[in-house]
Amino acid sequence: MKLAIADPASPLSGAAPEDVDIVDGWLQQRSDPSRREPLAAPIARRGGQPIEARMTAQPGDERKKFSMHSFGAVFAEVHVDPDLARSGCSVSSPAMVLAAC
Repeated sequence: MKLAIADPASPLSGAAPEDVDIVDGWLQQRSDPSRREPLAAPIARRGGQPIEARMTAQPGDERKKFSMHSFGAVFAEVHVDPDLARSGCSVSSPAMVLAAC
């Protein structure tokens, strides 16, 4: 989404991130559904370069009430067909590891 809303060539350029959804393979503005583009379009404008995202999180006050000695990760390999503007996930591997401290 960040690629689309930051790109002047996108119909979603300048939209607020919280106002953009993914609907049936399209990036679409909630407040104006006519402003949309295929998921593959921002990737194609970048020359098909891979997109990678990483996130981190810190525990909050819930750690005082619940056990927090676990972590998990989900890995997915996603392919985009630029001719059909379709995306698909070929490999999805959730991994959950519990650790006792």
